[in-house]
Amino acid sequence: MKRSSVELLMAYLIAMLFLTVGLSKYLGFNRFQDTLSKSPLVKDHFLILSFLLPAAEIVLALLLLTSRFRRKALFGSLVLMLLFTLYNVYLLTLAPYIPCSCAGIVTQPYSGPILPWNSVQ
Repeated sequence: MKRSSVELLMAYLIAMLFLTVGLSKYLGFNRFQDTLSKSPLVKDHFLILSFLLPAAEIVLALLLLTSRFRRKALFGSLVLMLLFTLYNVYLLTLAPYIPCSCAGIVTQPYSGPILPWNSVQ
């Protein structure tokens, strides 16, 4: 497979992921805000993050779909996923409790699979 084909496939898959997760956060906005407000790391900034995070995910998804901004959006996606992974590592290793709704995708209590799942992405 050509490099450009792999890049395009990655961009579409990540865009689909970010659109799903971003829209899910807006659709379950109260639950998302509640989860952020209980997070030991971001609880002081939960209000601004509850608006910026889904917006950033949706904007990145849209930029991934445009050839002009795809490379920059892939880099932005990498940064966002790294931040998310670091946040999860913090929750798993240092946090006194884990307020995880997993963006509404996983609704059962936290069982630990989010870090390996995030690493695959």
